[in-house]
Amino acid sequence: MDGGQRVSLRVPTYLIEPGDPYTWQMESCAESTCSPRTAAQPLTWGEAPPPPPSPPRWP
Repeated sequence: MDGGQRVSLRVPTYLIEPGDPYTWQMESCAESTCSPRTAAQPLTWGEAPPPPPSPPRWP
């Protein structure tokens, strides 16, 4: 890939949970030479699911 081009990555949704915290880092390589990794960045995918409803109360 030529310098300056963008790359995107899709992570299958079954590998991550909505609302859970993750970290993201990146490095780029050309042949056998790689850049240093970027600083870890916090990432949260989607929203946490709502809590389940409370069970009904019987009088």
